[in-house]
Amino acid sequence: YAQQNKIMSAELASYLLPVLNACSIIGRVAPNIVADRLGGLNVLGPSLLAACIVTYAWIACSSVAGCFVFASLYGLFVGTMLSLPNFVIATLCPDPAIMGARQGLSMTVASSDLLLGPPVAATILQKTGHWLGLQVFAGSMLAIASASVLVARLYVTGWHLIRKA
Repeated sequence: YAQQNKIMSAELASYLLPVLNACSIIGRVAPNIVADRLGGLNVLGPSLLAACIVTYAWIACSSVAGCFVFASLYGLFVGTMLSLPNFVIATLCPDPAIMGARQGLSMTVASSDLLLGPPVAATILQKTGHWLGLQVFAGSMLAIASASVLVARLYVTGWHLIRKA
């Protein structure tokens, strides 16, 4: 994106992925510590919503600083999506004997998104020739994920705002 839109050179753009990954480390560890206290769904939902907002903000990214801020924030919030689902399943599962089955089913559902998302995104990029459709697609998928976590939280806690879930 940064190279294709002539925002930065190839050499400078090569630093975006390490920045994203470094922030992802923080996003994988810190939210789990907070989730121990507040509940996994209470942390995962807002993190997904923040990732959605950051992804939509990517549309306005047109400077070197903007690209690095995007990579940092996206890495931070997407790191949460990688580590918290297993935490949520483990804390919500009433019987440890079936926890593995629930995690396996969860990962099976997630794998369909992970397998289908990149080809769909590539098709959007190839058909339109610009990144806007891909950015909207990515933000919309994160919005759906955030809404799904909200529905799960409402199912677990009801309409109580302050309850560990």
